[in-house]
Amino acid sequence: MDYLPVFLNLRERRLLVVGAGNVAARKADLLVRAGGALTVVAPGASDAMQALLKRCDGRLIAREFEARDLDGMSLVLAATDDEAVNRAVYAAATERGIPVNVADVPELCSFILPAIVDRSPVVVAVSTGGRSPVLARHVKALLERALPAGLGRFAAILGAVRKTVQQRLDGVTERRRFWDSVIDGPIGRRALAGEAGIEAAIESALSAWETTRGVETGMVALVGAGPGDPELMTLLGQRLLKRADVVLYDRLIPERLLDLCRREAELVYVGKQALSHVVPQEEIGAMLVRYARAGARVVRLKGGDPFIFGRGGEELEALIDAGVDFQVVPGISAANGCAAYAGIPLTHRDHAIGVSFWTGHMKDGVLDLPWTRMATTGHTHVIFMGLKSLPEVARLLMQHGAAPEVPAAMVSAGTTSAQRVVSGTLATLPDLAAAAKLPSPALLIVGDVVGLRERVGWFEPATQLDEFPFPVHSL
Repeated sequence: MDYLPVFLNLRERRLLVVGAGNVAARKADLLVRAGGALTVVAPGASDAMQALLKRCDGRLIAREFEARDLDGMSLVLAATDDEAVNRAVYAAATERGIPVNVADVPELCSFILPAIVDRSPVVVAVSTGGRSPVLARHVKALLERALPAGLGRFAAILGAVRKTVQQRLDGVTERRRFWDSVIDGPIGRRALAGEAGIEAAIESALSAWETTRGVETGMVALVGAGPGDPELMTLLGQRLLKRADVVLYDRLIPERLLDLCRREAELVYVGKQALSHVVPQEEIGAMLVRYARAGARVVRLKGGDPFIFGRGGEELEALIDAGVDFQVVPGISAANGCAAYAGIPLTHRDHAIGVSFWTGHMKDGVLDLPWTRMATTGHTHVIFMGLKSLPEVARLLMQHGAAPEVPAAMVSAGTTSAQRVVSGTLATLPDLAAAAKLPSPALLIVGDVVGLRERVGWFEPATQLDEFPFPVHSL
């Protein structure tokens, strides 16, 4: 982090702007909107700056900058066309310990001005550390579209009733849970839609909450994190993750997803991989029960989808036996996500009328699957955890009637910037994958649809994730 994001209280503080062109006027307008007392030093002023000074009753000193202009100032901006003047302002301000910003010169800034989304009193600041102001404006535009117009009014209402909630609910945890229920629940949706009567609705919810005070009602959410790319996690999953008191997460969960958790949340690693279980499955179920019975809101965060080779059913059975409330948030399965990012449609009217999911995990060195049924044509087979068992899968499929030339592909680290795809046939893929030294996790796809990859493939992580905010396919 190059800069610490800080929101300064500038109300009635004396603020200096050196320069009076249009750029200086735009920056000075931010200081005025923050309530500062504006002084401008410049030989002349643009129409925009003159209009701003008139509106805010600011002061113009019509001459060149002098160091004494910094006397009594709390913050200074420099936006002139003269590099020497800008450097003089920076040097003088730095010597006095006054925060200073020189427009478009990051090395002459002790603070920077971010792109701002203003839903006052909600304010969102976006910064690239001075590296790409254009990108910051693009991110701002995304946020402008995403944040409802009623957000500021809702924040003002919450601020008005905050003291009442503090007086009537004891403890930080209880108050936080109440606010979460208001903001994430029906009241929040009504408020953001601009409906009236929100204050009365909050009062009613507060009274109802008081009647159940002291009753700890923990619950568990089984949340699918998706196949790898953090942006493929559902919005509901992200919201539950942000509210969780405890998060039990697997080996393949991206760190960027864990960054969504509250700083106070307890993060518990229970990752598993082939032949190595950090925490036994039975203990994971017991942990979920213990945390929930203690009143915690628990998220069990699992890669892919919890119900597709994720042992989600086993963990739910433990919760049901213990009488613990739960919910399930599906995730994009590795089968769907990795196939899509590899450019392999799992079904296609001309190539596959169905798709089946199988596990490639061998038990005691044996892979027991219905090979004769799998060897039929016109069907796609997706084998999870199939990297180590690939030679055996290919051999048994061909032994039971599959043609050696059936297309097959192995997708490693699908949907991420490390994605690699090796494609061939049942006869050639084992050697190709071994030569490529693909790492786990990897997904095996067998069927004629793999042959569409050359035409349908669109995702090239080596170029797209480095250059663009979103992966795209160019025709």
